[in-house]
Amino acid sequence: MRSLRHFIFDIIGIALILISPLLGWLPGPGGIPLLLAGLGFLSIHHDWAKKLIKYIRNNGLKISEKIFIEHPALQALYDMLSFTFLAGGIYLLLRYTKSITLSLAIFCLFTGATLFLGNRKRLELFIEKMKKILR
Repeated sequence: MRSLRHFIFDIIGIALILISPLLGWLPGPGGIPLLLAGLGFLSIHHDWAKKLIKYIRNNGLKISEKIFIEHPALQALYDMLSFTFLAGGIYLLLRYTKSITLSLAIFCLFTGATLFLGNRKRLELFIEKMKKILR
């Protein structure tokens, strides 16, 4: 019984990890939650998965630091890109309602919002302000 449970958790974890790149192109977080869920299932019985989750948790925010470098010209470029994606998404949503176009519009909106919030650490500043308000 125990080995069957172990086997089922491993199969679910591997399946979620294999599915995650297939859904990675979708708007929003895509396959990242599936990848983490798959690692979560595998970490129940495997130390390497536990170590990998710990590494991702400890180093995940460093990715945004490498993408959103604090350089005035680069920050301005990210702002222009974010507003371009936001404007493009809004235009596509208002102009077209077909499914492919709607998906593209949602992608543009999410990409623009992500660039805007990630650049200049706006999301971190917002979260800090909300914590102070809620105290």
